[in-house]
Amino acid sequence: MPKIVDHDKYRQYVLENCVDIFFQRGYRNVTLKDIAKHLNVSVGSLYYYFPSKKHLFIEMYKMLQKKAKEEFHEILKDCKTPYEKIEKFVNTILENPTTVQKQSILIFDLVREESPEIVRKSTFQFIRQFALILQEELDISFEQSQMILVFVAGLIQGNFILNKKFFRPPVKEFLELLKKDFK
Repeated sequence: MPKIVDHDKYRQYVLENCVDIFFQRGYRNVTLKDIAKHLNVSVGSLYYYFPSKKHLFIEMYKMLQKKAKEEFHEILKDCKTPYEKIEKFVNTILENPTTVQKQSILIFDLVREESPEIVRKSTFQFIRQFALILQEELDISFEQSQMILVFVAGLIQGNFILNKKFFRPPVKEFLELLKKDFK
């Protein structure tokens, strides 16, 4: 009797478990063969679900975006005001590695690999979606979510590269500026 496979579960398993290998080794340095070995599956089964490494990566990124929205909601569920939400969100990103951090690092990694026009189009859609998530979760305008997104992107990149303590003074200043606008 043939083995019965839940295709949706298997696909989700692959997407969830390939994040770390991309994050640790970088998009350029990972092949589908590496992913198959990491997941203990055949390369053929990966090709059945994902026609290319790029396709797998994009689907993984979409999954991370969904998870980021769920994380935001969980992190912010007890906050009452937009400012409390922003403060908690920024401090959480500074203190704890999250899906958002991995997502940001991974998209910057992909940017290095593709032609600028292809990256610009696909990245714009991801960033716009992320700004919409911020807008919804923080209950702020789209323009305000863009401002926070730019700050958070810098914070994520810097936090990844530099010591977290380096960011304490600028984060405190940023939050003080926001306090005036978000009560």
